[in-house]
Amino acid sequence: MPDNEATDSKAKRGLGQFERLDQTRTPEEKPLKVWAKDLKFPVAVFREVFRNKDGKEGSVFRRPMT
Repeated sequence: MPDNEATDSKAKRGLGQFERLDQTRTPEEKPLKVWAKDLKFPVAVFREVFRNKDGKEGSVFRRPMT
């Protein structure tokens, strides 16, 4: 997704209130409907978290497979 900026409501999209997905409290492995900044339609994404043996975490946002 371009710039990883999205919003969770159509109303916020109309006001230009976008935020970075990696800075939101998106639940792990639960699909979320978002409106991306550069798209005219909503998309579903989910956050996948990777944990290393040393305790460090990384996450990526993906579209659910259909």
